Amino acid sequence: MAKVLQTEILEVTAMTSQISHYNKRLERLYSSKMEQLNRAMTAGNKFRCLVLQAEADAICQELKQFVGAK
Repeated sequence: MAKVLQTEILEVTAMTSQISHYNKRLERLYSSKMEQLNRAMTAGNKFRCLVLQAEADAICQELKQFVGAK
């Protein structure tokens, strides 16, 4: 019984670590996308702005779902 519990704890710990890494990657990706969007806005590239905004919105939604799932 103790060995099963220990295995489950290790699995949960590994899963938590993977989720944390995924969240950090999403946050970095979102930050990068917002930097690209700011550069595109400065350059006046409207189409590029629309594409980058859509990508940033999708990343943001994923982050919100991720936080809601915790």
